[in-house]
Amino acid sequence: VLKLVKKLMKGELTDVRDDNSETQARDRDFGASAAYDGPAIGTVHLDDDDNALGALAAAKAAAASQQPPPVPRSSGLDSLLDLVADTPAAAPPVAPAPSTTANSLASLFGDVPTPHTPTSAAPAPAPVATSLDDLFGSVISQPIAPAFAAPSAVAGPEPQALKAHQATLTQQLLNVSGVDGVLYEDSTIQIGVRAQFQSSQGKFAIYYGNKSESALQNFASTVDGLGAIELQSKPPPTVVNGKQQTQHLLLLQSIKGFSQNPKLDVSFSIDGRQIQLPLALPISVCSFTSAVTLTGPEFFAKWNTLTGEGRDRQVIFKIKDSSILQKGPRDQALSALRLSLLSGVDPNADNNVAAGSFATRTESVVVLVRVEVNARDQLLRLSVRSSDSETSAAVLQLIQSQLGSA
Repeated sequence: VLKLVKKLMKGELTDVRDDNSETQARDRDFGASAAYDGPAIGTVHLDDDDNALGALAAAKAAAASQQPPPVPRSSGLDSLLDLVADTPAAAPPVAPAPSTTANSLASLFGDVPTPHTPTSAAPAPAPVATSLDDLFGSVISQPIAPAFAAPSAVAGPEPQALKAHQATLTQQLLNVSGVDGVLYEDSTIQIGVRAQFQSSQGKFAIYYGNKSESALQNFASTVDGLGAIELQSKPPPTVVNGKQQTQHLLLLQSIKGFSQNPKLDVSFSIDGRQIQLPLALPISVCSFTSAVTLTGPEFFAKWNTLTGEGRDRQVIFKIKDSSILQKGPRDQALSALRLSLLSGVDPNADNNVAAGSFATRTESVVVLVRVEVNARDQLLRLSVRSSDSETSAAVLQLIQSQLGSA
């Protein structure tokens, strides 16, 4: 069409519709039914000069047929279409559909407005997401209204569930070689843990199971290593659908001795209620401890050097039950904390002697343990020594909680 206009302006043509030899030649080359493969009509843009040329050509054609000139249209494309008004009208161009691929995360939630496409019909309603999959399959032009009411108050753990958590935490802390099981459970959520430790490093998985039919919204799981454990975290998604399970994966690196367990904070909204669960993870210095074998002379030579500045800790306490008077249960408790049992070291065969090496990123701390028995009064004297006061205090606390009465 543009070529015809140019010839018309140069005076080479007197009637656009009569001189179609070039078009006929093209049809012979490609076939009269050849499909158009050029740019879509909606992508053509004409400048002001084309508008003027189109209007002039339309006026000249109208004068030749003794008809009043048509009113120039605002679009250069429309003016050019007037030149072939006598030919059968083609179907109106269909505006290209908006892209279904979001250019950014913001466009998924309505921060980027959908470009306006002129059309004579009423605009189609914006798509509405009905699931997480919809967010990745279409462009959302308006923010999605939350499916839950704003929470009016924050609720903590259910009392019975929290009490069970504390008991389970203690049990798992005293068996660091077998951290695998449920850490917390209430009527809404079940939290399980599984861990593997080697030297100063560990892999830790926290599993979250939604027991309800409703989705857990704004779900967050945060772990605080309290400055003693370096964490690399792959957090769970922010929505856990009903009857579904997700996980939080952690890579751990011990930095220094510690006596407090890392903190786990879990929060979410469900059915208009905001829930916050302040929990603890079954991770201790013994999680990063490995067994060490020493002879009697080596043990006591090292023992005598680890005194002062809180490095030597000692406590006398009542046993929790009569079975602790037997050496076997005490040995089992020490082994569960990844300490090696040393036989023939103490002159008193009824006493327990154990050793281990607590590993950090930069050093290994030797830990020495001695348990003495007073069967008559049902008492134990527990002594722990290491080169780090925090490590000594932590191991002492762990062993006492395993063998002593509450």
